[in-house]
Amino acid sequence: MEKSRLAKEKALAAAAAAANPGVDSSAPLPPTATTHLPPTAPTDEADATTDADDEQAPLRGIAKFPSVLAAQLEAMGVELPNVTEETIGILKDKVISMDVFFVTGVDRSLFSERVVFTGNLRMSPEEALRLLNEAVEEVGLATTVRLFMISEEAARDVGGSGGGSVIDLGRSSGTNAVRGGGSVMDVDDEPEGDGSRPCIVALPYSDKPDVSGLRPSVVAFCCLLVAAVSTGSYGISAFAASPGFAAAINGGDLSVLSRTVPMSAATAVIAVVHEVAHRVVAAVRGVKLGPPFFVPSLQVGNYGSVTPFADFPPTRSHLLDVALAGPIAGFVASAACLVTGLVLTGSASASAASAVASGGFGFADSPLALFPVVPAALFRASALGGYIVQALLPGGVIGVDGLVTVHPFVLAGYTGLLANALNALPIGRLDGGRAVLAAFGRATASAVGGVSLTLLGVATVFGDSPLLLAWLLFVLFLQRDDDVPCLNEVTEPSTARTVAALVMLVVAVAILLPMPVSVSVPLAAVTDQL
Repeated sequence: MEKSRLAKEKALAAAAAAANPGVDSSAPLPPTATTHLPPTAPTDEADATTDADDEQAPLRGIAKFPSVLAAQLEAMGVELPNVTEETIGILKDKVISMDVFFVTGVDRSLFSERVVFTGNLRMSPEEALRLLNEAVEEVGLATTVRLFMISEEAARDVGGSGGGSVIDLGRSSGTNAVRGGGSVMDVDDEPEGDGSRPCIVALPYSDKPDVSGLRPSVVAFCCLLVAAVSTGSYGISAFAASPGFAAAINGGDLSVLSRTVPMSAATAVIAVVHEVAHRVVAAVRGVKLGPPFFVPSLQVGNYGSVTPFADFPPTRSHLLDVALAGPIAGFVASAACLVTGLVLTGSASASAASAVASGGFGFADSPLALFPVVPAALFRASALGGYIVQALLPGGVIGVDGLVTVHPFVLAGYTGLLANALNALPIGRLDGGRAVLAAFGRATASAVGGVSLTLLGVATVFGDSPLLLAWLLFVLFLQRDDDVPCLNEVTEPSTARTVAALVMLVVAVAILLPMPVSVSVPLAAVTDQL
């Protein structure tokens, strides 16, 4: 990789020298060609256009000559997906008509892998994008370029899946603009507008999320296997404190492992329900998804799955529908499992107490002996989960040493609530981050995501929670970036959808906040009598 990077630097430096004889490539960029280099995950296709720190130096002095640079790179065998000068001219002259969108400037990224047409929208975004796509079909560019309707502010950070170096658009409709689709740069240093006006972004058609092929499928399958093992291990570990369970295992009696099956199965079903909900809604709404990547966890069995987009969602409403489906279904499935387990626990406890009172049998002979035993404090880690436990088991079922004996479904449902709530946090590419982006836009999503990530870090440090620590590291390294853009990011979702997103966030917070000390009353030690 290092040799490839050095070779790439030499090639770009040679292109710079050829394109600009006499120009010092170490000189700083002019103010009108400021490069904006968003962090992106390097991919095979984008290897020649990413790594901003390494490439910035050799690119100085050539930023204003993308067509010349593209020719130099093509001669060297370096292939970059871009929007050509010819395509830009066709888009401006034959596709983007004045009665749909009045173009005042064309802003391009460094290698023309993203071109932004700024100006004034003359009709609704939905109708404009429909007419533009029809025009793209008519001129034969349907498999060459893809058009987006995005606000000028959001367009600064949108560059497709490949990412790469892009010219900072600022808020101007003229900075680095190509007037009339030509090749002469008309520089306008004065920013215009507030960045919220709609603009048209053109990306190469091939520049889209890369989640197909053998490698993603193999990785997804490996993640599934590891998550299955962690879910099974979680079910076994929940019984570690149960009387006689560990002794039976050590004695070679593996039949007791059958007790763990209901809990592991329920935990897996909740994760599958979450994922299936995403896919059902995506299929109904016409949104393409990639293979799911299940995330293992030693604390809760699994964290659910990462569900990547295989293509760009049509609108923010589509994105919001898909994002909300998983957590909502997961919350419902988890709550149902928790309530069912609590009812079964209460029924078994009442039967055992009645039998003990009549002298029929002791605790070891009751159904409670087959249930997992966990610390009672576990149910005070979640405000909403704890209130549900108190409401259905007001007396509690506490054994000796402050341990609570509950049905396996109770633990599966309780930890399912926690896992779904973590996925609903409004950060990056998590379901909650996608929901906030769709409901309120990229600027709000970025701000809320930063605050949420900070709060998650604080909670991890001061809460001393291995569960939160593992999730924080996972989000920091893999999920904190914004998701792919929608084809139409200008049209806002309906009020009902926005309210649903807010309700989901409130439920997630209620689950993740611990029960206040004032209401965390001790549970009665019913099984002390057994």
